[in-house]
Amino acid sequence: GDELVVRLTIRADRDFEFVRVRDLRASGCEPGEHLSGWRGNGGLRFYAEPRDAETRFYFERLPAGTHVLEYAQRVRFSGLYLGGFAEIRSLYAPEFSAHSSAETLVSM
Repeated sequence: GDELVVRLTIRADRDFEFVRVRDLRASGCEPGEHLSGWRGNGGLRFYAEPRDAETRFYFERLPAGTHVLEYAQRVRFSGLYLGGFAEIRSLYAPEFSAHSSAETLVSM
C-alpha cells in the first residue's frame, strides 16, 4: 500500500488547555504507526493515540498561532474513498470546537 502523509493545520486565536483533535480515517486506510505515545512537533507536545477508525491527539497546552500536525497512513486497497473529517474540541469547554470538511481519496 501507498503511504499518505496527513497534514492537519490548526489555527488558534488564543491559548487553549486540554484540547483533543480527532481525525477520522478513510475506510481503506490504516495508521502508519500503531503505538500510542507522546510526540513533539517543533516545540508543540501532544499525545497521539491511533485507533481503529481515527487518530486522536491530546494537547495539555495549545498556544495561539498556526500549528501543523503530520502523520502517516497506509492505503490498504485501491479504490475511491471518502476521507473522514477532523474535529478539534476543548475538553473543559466543549463550546470551543471546530471541524473540517471531508475529502475524497482516490487510490490506484
